Amino acid sequence: MEYIYELYAIGEMRITKDITLGKFFPGNSFVHRLDPRTKIFSTIIILATVFAAQSWPGFALWGILIIVIYRTSGIPGAILIKNLRPFFFIFLFTFVWHIVFLPASGEVFFQVGSFKITGPAISTAIFYCLRIALFILFSSLLTLTTAPLELTDAIEITLAPLKKIKIPVHEFALMTAIAIRFIPTILDEAEKLYQAQSNRGAKFTGALNERLSALLALTVPLLTNTFQRAEDLALAMEARCYDNQAQRTNFNRLKWNLQDAVVLLIGCVLAIVVVSIDHLS
Repeated sequence: MEYIYELYAIGEMRITKDITLGKFFPGNSFVHRLDPRTKIFSTIIILATVFAAQSWPGFALWGILIIVIYRTSGIPGAILIKNLRPFFFIFLFTFVWHIVFLPASGEVFFQVGSFKITGPAISTAIFYCLRIALFILFSSLLTLTTAPLELTDAIEITLAPLKKIKIPVHEFALMTAIAIRFIPTILDEAEKLYQAQSNRGAKFTGALNERLSALLALTVPLLTNTFQRAEDLALAMEARCYDNQAQRTNFNRLKWNLQDAVVLLIGCVLAIVVVSIDHLS
């Protein structure tokens, strides 16, 4: 375990670059041209079905779909792996948890005393790891193919009916867009701080007290810079006379086309097929 941690720490700077949440990959593909509301609704339907899926054929269907979408959108295939690499410990924890705590029944692959690793336990562990992987890939695809401003407009238009019951929809959409937009910025800041602290002798591997001390030296300035950036943004918005009560119009209006309806319909059909496969299997 110590060896795994050291490998992870050595590659930490590279891992922060691999997180694509909040990053927009410009393009003019069919996926990029879809209405952002279509992509949001389709993503919600797919993610709900991914969590509800209980069979391998259903996962295979979504796996094929994610590969086709990435190819269609022109996003490099290497990003598929980069999206998953930062979540290595989540996959490791999920796999080990199911191996250790599932009831020891079925064909035994490995046994030490009373501890057994069985075929069903390994199959279940892989199944749940794939579920998490699909969730990450489909979630990342939404931000990779949708500009932040389009995502903000889509969220605000979708939740517009909630304004009638005094829910601040515009503020919620704005906060969501800002949060997503600044994830890459914060990661870049963390990478610079990591390099600076390493050059000053901070040790992110070794004894536990050294790791905690180095982590504290990284976390405190990162939080300070993040709060300072938030304050600067608030002052910039105030200097530009931002008023959250003002009535706004959009320069580029979202348009729901036939292709959006077809894509959403296909997503619903695929979700029904996956659910049907689960009931039949």
